[in-house]
Order: sequence, then structure tokens, then C-alpha cells
Amino acid sequence: MDYSNIITPTIMMLVMAFLFAVSKKKPKEDEKGNKILRLPLLYPIMGGTATLGSVIILGYGLFTCKSDEVIFVFLFFLMAAGLGVPLLLMGTIFKIVITPEQIEQTTAFGKIKTIRWSDITSISFGKISLELKIKSHNQTIKVHMHLVGFPYFINEIEANTKFTRADMGLPKF
Repeated sequence: MDYSNIITPTIMMLVMAFLFAVSKKKPKEDEKGNKILRLPLLYPIMGGTATLGSVIILGYGLFTCKSDEVIFVFLFFLMAAGLGVPLLLMGTIFKIVITPEQIEQTTAFGKIKTIRWSDITSISFGKISLELKIKSHNQTIKVHMHLVGFPYFINEIEANTKFTRADMGLPKF
């Protein structure tokens, strides 16, 4: 019997259950009383592991492969780093800060975007991306469902805007 057909989906199901459970925790609070939503620790751990693995692949591969295999080593390095670096950046730099006046997003590259509660024109939830897309006239902020404190964030949206869970297209959680 091929257990890989059972093990892989089971692991994925357990990881997703863990991420959804962690997202229901209360968000952190800064010294001003603003709520800070971040991705769970699993994101930077997985990103760091994949990034370290990519460096190991590159280093080991370049010292042990034949000259005609270098391109494959480099492609494997790019693939692993391409998965790891974004996860690492999202897990360490990305955050959402909720204040009484606005939503502030720090992107994975450190860019700060803000939308005032009163300036929100539309909110929609992507069932595949698991992201809440919040738009104003000149700005878009994406808030992933795995962020610790996501249900708190939804409650804040309902309290500060005219949008309801149904308007946003959110599933029940």
C-alpha cells in the first residue's frame, strides 16, 4: 500500500487546522493599545528552513556536481529560495496594525500602507487565497486569514464600517 497518498494530505490537513486554530487567538497589543496581527511562527520557521535548505543545496551542489549539472543545482536553489524567502519575510516583517482611526499594513518588504476606516470602499474575501482584500480609492490592503487575531479584525471591520461578514463573503469560522 502506498502511504504517501494518505500521509501528505493528513499532514496538510493538520497544518491547516493548526493555522486556523492559531488565527483565533487574541492579537498582540502595542504600547498605545493598538492591536497587531502577525502570521503564526510556523511561517518564518518554514521560510527559514526552506531558505537554509536552498543555500545548502547550492553550496553542496556546486562543490560536488559536474559542470553540465550546475544549471540544475542553480534551478533547485532558486525553487527552494523562491518558496523560503517570501515565507521568511512574511513571517518576520509583515504585520497589520489596527488603530481606532485606520488599518496599517507593513508589507514583507517594509512598505507601509494605510487605509482610514471611513475611506474603505469595498471588502471582499478570496476563497482560494484566503485573503480579505480591503480597498479605498487609492490603496489596497490584503489581510490573510492565518493572521493571529483574524476574527478580532473582522469584528473591528463590522464595528467601524458598514460591511458585514456576509457582505465580505466570509465563510463561517
